[in-house]
Amino acid sequence: MDAQETAAGRLDDDVHGTIERIYATVLDPAGWAEVVRDLSRVFDGSPVAFGFLAGPERSDPRRYACGVPNDALGELLRRLAQDTPWTERHLLSVSDRFGELSEEFGFLELESLPIYTEWMRDLGLAPIWPGGHVVVGPDGKGVGAVAIFRRQGQGPFQEAEFGKADPFVPHLRRALELQRLLGEARRERLALAEAVDRFPNGVLLLDEERQVVIHNQAARRIVDAEDGFRIDGGSPGAVDARDNARLQELIANALDSEPGKELAARGWATISRPSGRREYALVVTPLTVPPVDVVGSNIRLALFLVDPEAGRTASSEVLEGIYDLTHSEAELVRTLASGVSLEQAAKARGVSMNTARSHLKRAFAKTGTARQAELLRLVVAGVGAIADD
Repeated sequence: MDAQETAAGRLDDDVHGTIERIYATVLDPAGWAEVVRDLSRVFDGSPVAFGFLAGPERSDPRRYACGVPNDALGELLRRLAQDTPWTERHLLSVSDRFGELSEEFGFLELESLPIYTEWMRDLGLAPIWPGGHVVVGPDGKGVGAVAIFRRQGQGPFQEAEFGKADPFVPHLRRALELQRLLGEARRERLALAEAVDRFPNGVLLLDEERQVVIHNQAARRIVDAEDGFRIDGGSPGAVDARDNARLQELIANALDSEPGKELAARGWATISRPSGRREYALVVTPLTVPPVDVVGSNIRLALFLVDPEAGRTASSEVLEGIYDLTHSEAELVRTLASGVSLEQAAKARGVSMNTARSHLKRAFAKTGTARQAELLRLVVAGVGAIADD
């Protein structure tokens, strides 16, 4: 193998290594710093900046640079818009390749413009218009941009340099799209997890091996109480043998359910508590989401667990906001929800029975209820009982 073939092989290895690093950023965005260094080497050690474009103001702070400050890209975009006839169209002109960002206004004398005298020169950059590439998304709008500068003493860009960088164009586009999709999926998952955590009842999601994959805070509180329900070896169970047999039967039925008939396989049970407190109530139901053909566990069923002793009561602030109760009315309702009589609630609130009755009557009218049990069910099980922490 001669020297030319050896150099070509080394170049191929470098290109493949950079492509691998581009795709690695999907899981680890910090890897863009290494990609930027690779691009700098392609352009003979020129300073390079890469950043995400977020909306019309290009304000996304995630930027990576080699040889210039991290905010170089953002400042470049701002200066180009301010000091040149640069528009969105210029971004898209280099969306399918690497090229000079000044192709349509290169006739301007860079050395006399503020972009150079007030910024580039102070950074030790040559009076040469930057080169670069804009990564576009499926909608044709810019989602990321690469800017390449020249140092003092370096000559103009060569077409051969841009040609060496062009093979990365489709991979940059795919990597950013994958990163966007993964980011959206993560945000949706986190948002859903937060919403479920605020739900007052326990929620556990199990896979085909009966392992708990996800559980919310209410379920964790029940498990931590060690009062009849437990997670043993990653699977839900009951301390009482008969309760546990029933629970395992429900789980088996749910796992064995036929496609299209999942909801017919749901079942109910109670779990006794050694403390003597009221039993837990639970529902086991298959999920209708079909399993996916990937390595790893598939969530197959849900277990909903209710602790009748731990019903959340809406805060006074929530009751006042939802039902327009006064603070005194809301506090009386909350006191009644603790299980005391109206007479005990009046004493606890330091008001007379007449005042307590008056507060209760107005609470009935404002909430559209007619009986005390109906009112209390509303504040314990209604939307106001959803946790805000």
